[in-house]
Amino acid sequence: MEARNKPNVLNMLTNRNTVGGELADIFEANGVDNYEEALGVSDLRSKEKLSKKVIAKANELLGGRNGLSQYLIDFQNKYLEDKPHFIESYKNAKRSFTILKKALPMLKGEFNEGYDVLDDILDFFDADNENEIIHNSIDEAALFRKQNGVEPDHIHLSAWLRRGEIEFNRIILPDYDEAALKNWIDSKEWLTKITDPAYFKSLPDLFRTFGVGLVYVPFLPKTVYGAVRWYGNKPLVEISDREKDLATCWYTLFHELGHVILHKNTNIFEGETFDPKRRGSNMERQANAFASRYLFNGDSLRIAIFDRMRKNVFMTANNLSEEFGVNTIFTSYWLRKAQYNPTMQRHISIDFLDGY
Repeated sequence: MEARNKPNVLNMLTNRNTVGGELADIFEANGVDNYEEALGVSDLRSKEKLSKKVIAKANELLGGRNGLSQYLIDFQNKYLEDKPHFIESYKNAKRSFTILKKALPMLKGEFNEGYDVLDDILDFFDADNENEIIHNSIDEAALFRKQNGVEPDHIHLSAWLRRGEIEFNRIILPDYDEAALKNWIDSKEWLTKITDPAYFKSLPDLFRTFGVGLVYVPFLPKTVYGAVRWYGNKPLVEISDREKDLATCWYTLFHELGHVILHKNTNIFEGETFDPKRRGSNMERQANAFASRYLFNGDSLRIAIFDRMRKNVFMTANNLSEEFGVNTIFTSYWLRKAQYNPTMQRHISIDFLDGY
């Protein structure tokens, strides 16, 4: 069903024939006209209950068919018996839609064969029912909470992860080639294009040759910078455009690559980038050190910025770049993190909104 003609939640009772509707169908199938006038009943199709007198009269109009009256009585009783269950199911489905509609931005218009929008959401998650989605999202949120110490929006998180999984499954990957990935990292060929958003966006094609599924998915509130998951010994590296900042995206990418190389077959949900105020796990510290080594020439830049800020020492991104041999987008990145004249720091915009 086309989305513009589709209800958010279909009341399945509307698909059930009332006893009046069933009788009207029987009349019309047998070529009986003016049956409402003959029965003395207006708008017959809307009637959920008919009297025995009306049912008997209908049977008479149809030639006194054996068993018809009882059929209509049984049909009516079944409808009235089922009606409260359909109403309760509809109410529950509307409550579920209120929760799950947060996932809609991730559907990209690709899931539209359901009988209502809620059914499209079920198709997106490849789930049999709403409760399955909600329970799975709570489990994913628990892992996020354990790794990051903060509470995510569990539906946003689950939808963001699901979109990454869908995109990953569309990629035809060779076997994971860790040596090729390491060679690309160590070659630092990327360093000459570090300020080019178009180059960053082209990296998924390159990473395919390494057997790595690099997927970019727009950020959803209260979720992640990035995530690493493994499928059949092949890594899915999913990056969000949180902060819409190229330097942040580079840091997130290298942080996740640290996990790929150092923590093989471990699923990671990245709630925060390097925050010196948070005590992360040993794996997080290792991934931070990995990213810092390649992007910032170690941790000296960050330490110096926070130390000089406490001492009220004047700093500029250009001067720090020369002193530490780090590109200005990263010295600006750390000056912003330290809230040192943040509006004066260089910022290169990037987003992953194409196709959404």
